[in-house]
Amino acid sequence: MQETPYAIGMSLYMYDNFRSQQAVTMLHKCSAGISYDRVTKVCTTVAGAIQEQMFSFVVYVPSGLVKGIRIRTSLDNIDLEVDTVDGTGSFHGLAAGVYQSKSSGEAVTGPLNLKENLRRSGLSNVPKSVIELAECSIEGNPTPKSSLSYSEFKLGMFEEQVSELQESHSAELQENLQSKASQAVPIWSGYNSLLGKESQEKSPSVDNSHMMPIINAPPQDWTTLVTGLLQLYNLNQIVSPGTSADVTLDMDLYKRVLKLEYLDRQYSDK
Repeated sequence: MQETPYAIGMSLYMYDNFRSQQAVTMLHKCSAGISYDRVTKVCTTVAGAIQEQMFSFVVYVPSGLVKGIRIRTSLDNIDLEVDTVDGTGSFHGLAAGVYQSKSSGEAVTGPLNLKENLRRSGLSNVPKSVIELAECSIEGNPTPKSSLSYSEFKLGMFEEQVSELQESHSAELQENLQSKASQAVPIWSGYNSLLGKESQEKSPSVDNSHMMPIINAPPQDWTTLVTGLLQLYNLNQIVSPGTSADVTLDMDLYKRVLKLEYLDRQYSDK
């Protein structure tokens, strides 16, 4: 049958979600997909093309990122099947998200070249910075000199502006909530939308979101955090060199990153 984008997409979807040769073959016999051999060849070709890209950048670069546009990032733990008696089958890893304002410009990575013959194959040839944890000699669980508290999280130069917006919009928000029997938009989202001047004057900016490969290691370990931060740092230097990347973390990981910074200064002094 003709290899239409629909046929290729359906077969790849079945293979990715079920890993069943029988399901892919049945789809092919019904003229709704491509053969199983063709599916595995396409997957191998795509993997090889991404691998070549990794050698060029020494880090995985999500497609769609635009050069010169600053990125924002986030790190969070990902936990699956944790409610078990003995922990069998549970998964704990570190996930990284990358966000960039939607804009036109030169892309960091071009379309994958799927026509050239593969020069490398197998994960053993992937750069170590992509598949191995970074070295970290830090041990123990030290405490920074200054304890972390919520009162220390200030808005800096925008604190007065945000306070004024909160006062002016709080009464309006409460009135709107009371006049409606049901709230279509979550309260917190509605509250934040009223605070921003951008939402009042023009349509809100749209971000493109991207995912980095999940790090298959306990997120609370020093080496896992260092690996995640280094990957985001290297990615930021490729996309927007000379700028600092903003990394958002939940409170638990943020406290651990503060300890990493504290320990780094200690080791540097020595």
